[in-house]
Amino acid sequence: MMSCTLIGLTTSTAVLGAPQFEIVDIGTFGTGPCGAYDVSESNTACGMGTAPNGLNQHAFYWDGEIMHNIPPLNAPAGGHSWGFAMNSHGHVVGYANAASGSAFHPYKWTQEDGSIDLGVPTWSAGNYGQAKDINDSGTVAGLVGTVPYNIRGCIWINGEMLQVPTFGGDESQCLALNELNDVVGFSRLESGQMRGFVVPTGNIDNIIELEAPEGGGAQATDINEQRVICGWGLNEDSTFHALKWSIEGGMEFLGEPAGWETFAYDINESGWIVGRAIAPLSLLGAGTEHACAWIDGEFVLLEDLVINNADGAEFRFAHGVNESGWIATSLAWDAQDNRAAVLRPVEPMTGDANGDGVVNTDDVLLVISSWGPCELPCDGDLNGDGFIDTDDLLAVLSGWSN
Repeated sequence: MMSCTLIGLTTSTAVLGAPQFEIVDIGTFGTGPCGAYDVSESNTACGMGTAPNGLNQHAFYWDGEIMHNIPPLNAPAGGHSWGFAMNSHGHVVGYANAASGSAFHPYKWTQEDGSIDLGVPTWSAGNYGQAKDINDSGTVAGLVGTVPYNIRGCIWINGEMLQVPTFGGDESQCLALNELNDVVGFSRLESGQMRGFVVPTGNIDNIIELEAPEGGGAQATDINEQRVICGWGLNEDSTFHALKWSIEGGMEFLGEPAGWETFAYDINESGWIVGRAIAPLSLLGAGTEHACAWIDGEFVLLEDLVINNADGAEFRFAHGVNESGWIATSLAWDAQDNRAAVLRPVEPMTGDANGDGVVNTDDVLLVISSWGPCELPCDGDLNGDGFIDTDDLLAVLSGWSN
């Protein structure tokens, strides 16, 4: 298993039996930062980055081989577009400069029709909106209004634009939805604190306020078809921690190493949750962001599970995960998200003690140098019995590949 090296600290979050991933480098169509924000059930992806002109921000759709530029609604006049999410049909949503160029509107993009303005409802406080998610039936969740105040969650469903109320404050936002048209997001109390919500089957009258950490607030960021919700909360001590909500368990903290702060962004039907983690202030290099996941309930840094990272790219965030376990992220060097990427699961190799994708002398040396009892999880303990011994050495020899 691989280790994550921070400045001044070496730690491993790899979990015995956790999947391994290989990097699929999507690339960039500009000269600046670019990242993937969602991955579909068809193993296609979308995101955003520097436009081909090197000046604006443009969304993209990746069909598995080629990046397609998504221009703003005012093209070819020039402007910006951002891509947040997509469905399995390859339809991408986000927001962009409107036809007038002076406002930003939510859009839906398809390969057949290009970018379509979803419109801003008449009840909106301003001529502004963002589309945050879309499901396979075409329902869209997002927000409209004026920034930074008088923002309201909006659901584009069956030809209507439905307003999601606040909990007494000045803001609500819809952030995600599932195939049942359950919509999640957050709304503010009169005090200004955030509360996560779920709107079952798009029925505004049945909106449910979700529990938040005592003395703090919370956002709900995604929901799967089993109606398990993920998100994050702000504790009374001003630290952030990833959460999930379910009918059976109520609100639960997902957990992370001591001192870290975490955010959860997406959940699949297997219960995998992806997000980002921030190193604690007590460490050198504090504040560094790392893409993370909770797989089978265990916290992992995704860089610990990647086998083909010879160039030493880092992963700052993970915003999307599909049912096949593909994860949307970016390849980062020099604190910049340089290239969009997805992480594709691969079958772990028997005997691969250091997680580099091959079984060779390096694995033998790792087992021998770590010989003896160890505290799980530990590199070299291939059978998970708490001892690095002859059984682990034989596992390496049986899987020898180089």
